[in-house]
Amino acid sequence: MDEDVADALGRIESKLDSVIEMLQGKKGGARAGGEGNVKPSDKNFDDEMAEMPESSGRLQCPECGSLKVKEMKDKNTVLSMSGGIAIYRTKHVCSQCGAEW
Repeated sequence: MDEDVADALGRIESKLDSVIEMLQGKKGGARAGGEGNVKPSDKNFDDEMAEMPESSGRLQCPECGSLKVKEMKDKNTVLSMSGGIAIYRTKHVCSQCGAEW
């Protein structure tokens, strides 16, 4: 099944290449310095993945790197009033070092 998927992706890639070449021919060729028009087959996806930072999806303290972070209401900053009830800004507080941001 993996071979079928790889074969289908190869055909799609070659069709995309031919469409891009056709569009560049209609527009008078590739523009000078036009890095936005790169064929999928010429693009190296491994380099892009290496540039992306790893993220666990959790907040991390910028001071100590701890994952023990709480969200709290900042009672000093009122964002708006809704029906006579104040809507406060949210701040993050590190439980380990006490840093706020």
